[in-house]
Amino acid sequence: MRIIDAYRAIDIIDEWLDSVGTVLVGKGLSSYGELIGCIEDTPTLTPPNEPLTLEFDVVDTKTGQYPDWEHIARTEDWADGLVYCDIDGIAILEDGSLILLDECGNCVPCPRDRFEIRRPTEMED
Repeated sequence: MRIIDAYRAIDIIDEWLDSVGTVLVGKGLSSYGELIGCIEDTPTLTPPNEPLTLEFDVVDTKTGQYPDWEHIARTEDWADGLVYCDIDGIAILEDGSLILLDECGNCVPCPRDRFEIRRPTEMED
């Protein structure tokens, strides 16, 4: 088991200390409090299975505005198969390509030149 929660690590150390009836001192640590301080100050990893979210905006290259997903799903051939009134959002893949999704579980890849990806700060400029 890999501990990624500092407070869980502290609980385990406390349980161990209670079981052996001793105070842990070592590696330049002069007290239990200093040990706990080191644990609390150490960065931890993001827990597994939590989605990584990146903020980005998508710009319609035809209009220069935020896309009208319903209109696109109704009128563009590549978006066939989507439920136009239930567009859920857009996903970006590792290679930068986009996928348009609906709430019914349907998805279609977007043409590469159809949309532009921008970070939110770029949209304000």
